[in-house]
Amino acid sequence: MKRRYFLLILLTTFSMARAQQARPVSSGTIYHEIAQLSNLTSVLYVAAHPDDENTRLLAWLVNDRHIRTGYLSLTRGDGGQNLLGSEQGAALGLIRTHELIEARKLDGAEQFFTRAVDFGFSKTYDETFKHWPRDILAGDAVQVYRRFRPDVVICRFPPDTNAGHGQHAASAIIGEMAFRASGDRTKYTQQLKYYDAWQPKRILFNAFRFGSRNTTSEDQLKLPVGQYIPSLGMGAGELAGQSRSIHKSQGAGTPSVAGVQTEYFKLVAGDTFATSIFDGIDITWGRVGRADIGADLQKIQAQFSFVKPDASLPALMAVRKKILTVKDEFWRGQKLKEVDNVILHCAGIMAEVTTRQPQAVRGDVLPFSLAIVARTATPVVVTSVSWLGADSTMSLKLGADTLYTVNHNTRIPEKAPITQPYWLEKVAAEPGMYYMPSDTVAGLPETPPSLMAQVQLSIAGEPFAMQLPLSFKKLDPVKGDVVEQLRIVPDATLEFTNGLYVAGADGGVAEMRRADEDGVDVARFDHGADIGESVLTFLKRRDGAVTLAEAGDFESGHFAGANVCEMGFAHVSEANDAESDDVHSEGIEGLVRAIRLAVAALMVKP
Repeated sequence: MKRRYFLLILLTTFSMARAQQARPVSSGTIYHEIAQLSNLTSVLYVAAHPDDENTRLLAWLVNDRHIRTGYLSLTRGDGGQNLLGSEQGAALGLIRTHELIEARKLDGAEQFFTRAVDFGFSKTYDETFKHWPRDILAGDAVQVYRRFRPDVVICRFPPDTNAGHGQHAASAIIGEMAFRASGDRTKYTQQLKYYDAWQPKRILFNAFRFGSRNTTSEDQLKLPVGQYIPSLGMGAGELAGQSRSIHKSQGAGTPSVAGVQTEYFKLVAGDTFATSIFDGIDITWGRVGRADIGADLQKIQAQFSFVKPDASLPALMAVRKKILTVKDEFWRGQKLKEVDNVILHCAGIMAEVTTRQPQAVRGDVLPFSLAIVARTATPVVVTSVSWLGADSTMSLKLGADTLYTVNHNTRIPEKAPITQPYWLEKVAAEPGMYYMPSDTVAGLPETPPSLMAQVQLSIAGEPFAMQLPLSFKKLDPVKGDVVEQLRIVPDATLEFTNGLYVAGADGGVAEMRRADEDGVDVARFDHGADIGESVLTFLKRRDGAVTLAEAGDFESGHFAGANVCEMGFAHVSEANDAESDDVHSEGIEGLVRAIRLAVAALMVKP
């Protein structure tokens, strides 16, 4: 039998990316998606922390104006309070990241981050920038601008003491720096392999009244928001209360306020405006010379049936063919994704690829099931399924509202990435920063699923592809069905139970301290009787090399004078593998060999 162990470098919470399985949505949501297809523009909101965003404005832009809207939070809120538990630092940042993700699911906006670590309260932006390299954070913001391509950028805070917090003021400075650099092809050139340079039309300050601070004035643009949205059964202010109340770790429960309220805007840089934040911007299909597509979508929206959404499928298919001929590459790609989403929703497609095992190691073979159903009289056929490269060709015609299941044993690739938050994958070179990859993952709220099954469909004779993440599904007695991303874990885990112990020559622990340059004599080491009690000792040399110590090494004083600078003990945990035998059968020598292989390339810190 194959033995497996986990290797866990530090105690942290893995990012549990909610699996993006295909799910039907309400007719009200489909109507909103069709309306958004008509708008070729986007707005990006910029602030410092989770829960800094103006949720009412985001909810109104998305759900009333049908504008693609995003929120860029410089930090993940690592320095905030935690009313839910004892997690602090990176673990709290992970909690608050997922609170923001859940909030965005309610208000409909998208979410982005930079690599800045929230180190707590600061009085001025000068103090903040002692911890945050502004050019690096401006580059992170530029990458989000170039990816999202907003016509309008809105800052929550001013760049002065009225912001009430040094990090708040810093977010306004970073937002404007990025605004001025985003369209310049000589700035942050490494990003241009992924995204073209993009210059927003204007950047605004969303003025506010917070307690005694009032940054509004009558000469600012006043925008009434919060109007009742029949398809939601509430106004944007009421939806905002629900969305903001998701920030449970901060005790941010917020009332849902009905009625129209006024938002204030002041120009920071870019083109002036007088009547709308979109003044001078063609937000219709006219900006790509295809007013005919806009006219078609207006007709689809006017004729949309809330009781029979699939009646719009033929017209949407015709619009899709037109979008394929759009010359502008960005808008062609963006609107193809949107229209495909609308078509799948109108067809009532539900699909998921799941297994009953929550985690796996590379090389495992797991049984997966594709469950799929369509709720339309329009012909829908599954033509093939690609299971991580192993293709199954078929011709499975989906009957209206009938569930079909396809089973397949899938091998996890040997090079599958470990499931973890990308910003915690490595230690950043700069203090006050998280690690940020240079590719298209940069700025995303979480690590995208990498193990996907591709389902090829034919809908009314037209080909469609769905990417479905390999997921774990269980029945929770309280929550019901729970679907989570399948976690890929290392072969072994070391959970450090102590910091630094140094054994004296008599075999007892003398004190907790760092060894001096001459090294340390160690005389005795006991591995324990079984896997649950086994203790390993590792030594980290000053050159960074990691050595796992075996019992004989200690009994013979092998490490005396070895220039050791750190030493620690760890418990060993067995992987969640139902087929694994007790590691005891291999003996401690086999265990040490397995762990040695796992840590060979790692910098381990106790």
